[in-house]
Amino acid sequence: MVITRELGICAVLAGVAVGLAGPASADGLSGPYTATIIDGPLQHGGKSAWTLSSCGADCTHIDTQGSTQFTLHLQGNTWTGPWVGADGTPCTANLDNGSLVLTERCPNFPDLVVGLTKNA
Repeated sequence: MVITRELGICAVLAGVAVGLAGPASADGLSGPYTATIIDGPLQHGGKSAWTLSSCGADCTHIDTQGSTQFTLHLQGNTWTGPWVGADGTPCTANLDNGSLVLTERCPNFPDLVVGLTKNA
């Protein structure tokens, strides 16, 4: 009887832990971030202010405070989506949900890699 009750309590606690962890990983990123260039054709270490906001379930919009805007959708542990480069080139952006490193890929251009840090 004691073992059955303890197993039941463990099952309930495990279910609560999974229930609490699941929605957090699917939430959109939001708020002000500092974007720092890690690699690519632009000056390494260059910083700019970006704003991230939820655009629905598993959807995050990134405003770079410039001409580039991203709407990314969560696929596994990566936020991904298409965007159009300044010259009209179709590009993609991938943001790793764990490391917050975003990679912009455009044909015929070197990848731009940017690290994001949440501002307090």
